[in-house]
Amino acid sequence: MKRLPAVILSLLAGASLIALGAPRMIAAFAMIPSGPVLQQIQSLQPVETEDLEILIASQRRGLWWSSSGRKWTDLGLAQMLMAEKKSPGDDERTRLIDDAIESLKSGLAVAPASPFAWTRLAYAEVVAAGPSPGPADCELLCPWRRPRT
Repeated sequence: MKRLPAVILSLLAGASLIALGAPRMIAAFAMIPSGPVLQQIQSLQPVETEDLEILIASQRRGLWWSSSGRKWTDLGLAQMLMAEKKSPGDDERTRLIDDAIESLKSGLAVAPASPFAWTRLAYAEVVAAGPSPGPADCELLCPWRRPRT
């Protein structure tokens, strides 16, 4: 009888830990198909369109269960790689680039210390909007860049 409260407390603690960990575990299982594709990308190997579709779908399934900055930025990377396979001016390409920008911003909102994600976001925004005329104006405003006479 004296051990009954301890047993109940232990069961409640165990159940709460399982309940808190279950979404992450399910997300990890949902993202299993994306593992080999991410390894190919990280190894700088060419990736087929079907593999990128698998990566995008599994990342979205994983994000439904558990959100993390890495999942969002990996999704943005896959969307950018998919967009690069489309022809310029294609509506699907524009949609994928816009989706990639949103995914990367969502990932950086959660985990802002990822320099690779910031670089990908900058690249996606340049691809979406085109290069800025800012660097050309700097030639006139930056005296240290002028040639010496």
